[in-house]
Amino acid sequence: MATLTAPIPRDVKVIGLICVAHMMSHVYFIALAPVFSMMRDDLGVSNTLLALCISGFGLAAGFGQTPVGFLVDRIGARPILVAGTLVQSGAIALIGFSTEYWHVLALYTLAGTGHTVFHPTNYAIMSATVAGDRLGRAYAMHSFTGNLGFEVTPAIIAGIAAVHDWRLAFLVVGGIGVVFALLLWLSSGRLLGDPGDQPTASDGKPTATAPPPAPGLEDTMKLLFSLPVLMCFLYFVVQMAGAGGLRGFFVVAMDGLHQPPLVTLNAALTGLMIGSSAGVFLGGFVADRFGPTAWLAAVTLLPAGALIALLATMTLPDAVLIGAVTLSGFLSSLLLPSRDLLLTAVAPKGSMGRVMGFSSSGANLALGIVPPVFGWFLDTGQPAYVFWVRAALFAIAFLTFVTLRGRSVGP
Repeated sequence: MATLTAPIPRDVKVIGLICVAHMMSHVYFIALAPVFSMMRDDLGVSNTLLALCISGFGLAAGFGQTPVGFLVDRIGARPILVAGTLVQSGAIALIGFSTEYWHVLALYTLAGTGHTVFHPTNYAIMSATVAGDRLGRAYAMHSFTGNLGFEVTPAIIAGIAAVHDWRLAFLVVGGIGVVFALLLWLSSGRLLGDPGDQPTASDGKPTATAPPPAPGLEDTMKLLFSLPVLMCFLYFVVQMAGAGGLRGFFVVAMDGLHQPPLVTLNAALTGLMIGSSAGVFLGGFVADRFGPTAWLAAVTLLPAGALIALLATMTLPDAVLIGAVTLSGFLSSLLLPSRDLLLTAVAPKGSMGRVMGFSSSGANLALGIVPPVFGWFLDTGQPAYVFWVRAALFAIAFLTFVTLRGRSVGP
């Protein structure tokens, strides 16, 4: 039987285009945070009202991903990726012209609608066009550039706002995205899979397969509510609930629990982000070399959880605290490309958009649930629960991973 491969230059083009789009989507995801206080004072609204803009973004992104996944599988990923990039970046740019609070609320929610496209389209494109023996590294770069978007946003947005104002910051970063959306459309042939640029068989001849027939609603519901896909959904929920909760509440929870110096807490938070980026980058090579294995989940998720639980039980020296948090971020992120390979194994041919759209909607659901829960822990004087819950979520993630692996690729 012919072995499917794909020319490395094609892989580089595909991964490069969608990773830039993914990075920019993460910039827009948190664009409001670095200038939150400036916008609040300028618009004359409360913290709660301005925070509703973030909720609008998250809810739109969460509820829209599954329908977008259906659309991806129906009409293809390319036009939807371009349209979503244009909608999100255009909405962000228009915030630069806003003069009223409701302008920002409507436009940031619209940006969340555009944000729905990136996981369903990007994973559908990668799984269909990138060679199987390089797919783990492709998924790793996708996650890595998303993390990079989070990391560079404060400097970009706050830097422009400091020189001029927050409106110019939104206009600039949104305008860059609009230009990129147009370039993405002009380069979309690289994502189309032209006959001369298709994955090839080992004999060097292009391969072509007819798309599978569109499944009916009943078959689709059976797929989305099958145990493997539900395990994917649950993994996204617990992974984002834990990671997002720890990022957002680490400093204030640790300050309330052990009162280390603020510089130590910020260094540990920086270490968490750097460790996560390094872990997901290396995890791509690990996934391609070993595949999604249960032992890898055991040696990453369980020690990562133990390190976080340690934070809740004792006061650590500053250097040990920074090292423990950094190592936990590294270990947990090392598994992410393997998770994505498992999700690819679960999705039947032609259904990657639906499966990823449904599964990744769990991440947005988690982002909507966790902040008030963790905030309640702090308000009731129980900051240790932030770390205990994070550790428990690591254990749940391990159980979902091994269950998913057993159902998708066998023992």
